[in-house]
Amino acid sequence: MSKIKLPLRRYNLVLALLTLILSTTVKGNEGSENFIGSFSQDEIKQRLDDLNADVDLRLTSEVKKYLRDYVVSYRQSSEKLLGRSLIYFPAIENKISEKQLPDEIKYLSVIESSLRPDARSRVGAVGLWQFMKSTAKMYGLEIDRQVDERKDVAKSTDAALDYLRDLNERFGDWTLALAAYNCGPGNVRKAMRRSGGKDYWSIRNYLPRETRNYVPKFIAVTYVMTYFKDHDLSPAYPDQLFIKTRKAVIYEQTSLASIIEHTGMSIDEIRSYNPSFIGTHIPKSKEGKVLELPSEMMYTYLANTEHEATLMADPLQDLAMETQVAAQKIEKREAIEAVPLITRELSNYNIEYTREPKSEVKKEAQKKAYDLRSKVLKRREDVPEEALRATADRKRKTVIKDRIKKIFNL
Repeated sequence: MSKIKLPLRRYNLVLALLTLILSTTVKGNEGSENFIGSFSQDEIKQRLDDLNADVDLRLTSEVKKYLRDYVVSYRQSSEKLLGRSLIYFPAIENKISEKQLPDEIKYLSVIESSLRPDARSRVGAVGLWQFMKSTAKMYGLEIDRQVDERKDVAKSTDAALDYLRDLNERFGDWTLALAAYNCGPGNVRKAMRRSGGKDYWSIRNYLPRETRNYVPKFIAVTYVMTYFKDHDLSPAYPDQLFIKTRKAVIYEQTSLASIIEHTGMSIDEIRSYNPSFIGTHIPKSKEGKVLELPSEMMYTYLANTEHEATLMADPLQDLAMETQVAAQKIEKREAIEAVPLITRELSNYNIEYTREPKSEVKKEAQKKAYDLRSKVLKRREDVPEEALRATADRKRKTVIKDRIKKIFNL
């Protein structure tokens, strides 16, 4: 037995040494070998550093897992997200620029709702930014039976950015602000007390499980949304992207049924453009509620509605309409100029137009009228009063006789 055990012990020792050497070699080459496609981990890490983001973008094992999911395993879903970003990111970027916040904050909406304004979580969070009702009302969003402004892209974006700015001011760190947005500032403070850390990565293990993966997922989305072309990802353009829409401000209470009547759209189509209108009508508002419809439908509605509404400015579409009108005028003018003019000559005729000065004509007419009136008055003065009365009686009797004849058909 001892002769058999000795070779086995030597074999196990050699195997352990070989495993140690191989693992060391692999770790040494891990950064330089291909990680996703033709890109190594070192290259991806460098790309994250090149973004100069305010959020601490680290390439951890969790980030690598999500990167593989977005770039390799679920490419089709990633391309749909890229397509939706073309609809919502321009408006979000404008708000971020106005408030002077980090540009990468826009990717938080991808993590929260997959860029779906009507998204609802199992715990009741709603909208593009997944607001809970209490937080939404704290930041001025209206929620009742007719309207849920958590689904309004513009208003919910304003509220979300204000909330994120407040969280950053509270913690002094954008990465901690993202974590607090997910699990609440109270949980972040508790994790800081228990861990003694002051940044996300040092308190990560003390945060709720969902929040531990929240920031790594955000980092992966930020990378994919920025460098998607290098990984042969193409946006899946949604149909909504190619439909031109216009917005109008509605001040009076307006039923959705009246919009259906004037435009011929279905209730689902109207709500697809206006997800915040969850009831049967748009409520009355001094500030006005924004209604969005396809451009032609909006023009039809405004032309037929009796309610007060103001079409919101759209520089691109307004310019296109002005250009179209100008082109039609030019085309009409060119068509008129293209018609040949027929010249006619009048020979052996001299046509002269003469007209008295207006002032002289007026004086002459006034003089004739004055003379005629004077003659009538003079005649009436010469006729006795009894004769005038007799004449009036004869006329009256004649009128009465004519009426009797008509009545009795005489």
